[in-house]
Parts: sequence; C-alpha cells; structure tokens
Amino acid sequence: MYKNISNKELAQMIRQAVSGDSIATFEIINQFQNLIIKNSYINGKFSSECKDYIEEKLVKRIKKFKKI
Repeated sequence: MYKNISNKELAQMIRQAVSGDSIATFEIINQFQNLIIKNSYINGKFSSECKDYIEEKLVKRIKKFKKI
C-alpha cells in the first residue's frame, strides 16, 4: 500500500494526475492511504463514508492544481 517516494516523484505524479492520468491519481491516493484512514474515524469508529469523502475531496483538489 505505502511506498516511500521522494518529493520529486510525488510532484511528477501530481503533474500526471493534473493532466488526467487516473493511474497517477490512484497512486497518490495509495500514497496517503494511512493518513486518510487515520482521519476517517468519527466518535472513535471507522467510517467508510468519511474515507470515501476524503478521497473524493483529494481527487477534486488535485484536479484544481495549476502549477507544480
């Protein structure tokens, strides 16, 4: 799930995702999966709806990036 990547590699993945590369977008989500899951708890219980919401917002924000 998590692969240690450099800032340069992440920036390249973001550029590809902004250009419409769905595989790069998926890789970015995978890269941050642990953080997404950590923030998907409501009142101490894991919420898959919250996880989906965070992932959806992440994808939308990536598409709005202008220049990296």
